[in-house]
Amino acid sequence: MYTMGMRANRSRAEPQPVIYLMSTTVIPSNAYGVWTCYPTEVDNIQNHLDHAEWISAVGHDSTAQVMSTCLDRPVEANRITVCPKPGDVFYCFKLDSRPPEGAILNLETLESLGYSWVSMTYHGNLMN
Repeated sequence: MYTMGMRANRSRAEPQPVIYLMSTTVIPSNAYGVWTCYPTEVDNIQNHLDHAEWISAVGHDSTAQVMSTCLDRPVEANRITVCPKPGDVFYCFKLDSRPPEGAILNLETLESLGYSWVSMTYHGNLMN
């Protein structure tokens, strides 16, 4: 697992939310419940990453390269299964259009498709 950044004054009694970088806006496995989802800007993400611990859950090298460039910090490809806890935040790289079938998603292709950023926050399964 790649963990970057830092978290000051972390209390063991009160776990702090984790920030994840994701290469898609898909809801992680078994993370049923309430989510908020809205567009965000790179400046907001950079500021949040500067002041908190974060984990890359980016599954592809080419996407990690684009994210590294945009966020001005190294983002490693890291295919992990994420199990969010309430309060966890996901900054997601979202393609603005669907790539052609069989397309190799290299840096040039990702740039040509266009992309945006989405912030997703998990609030937990409020039905339990």
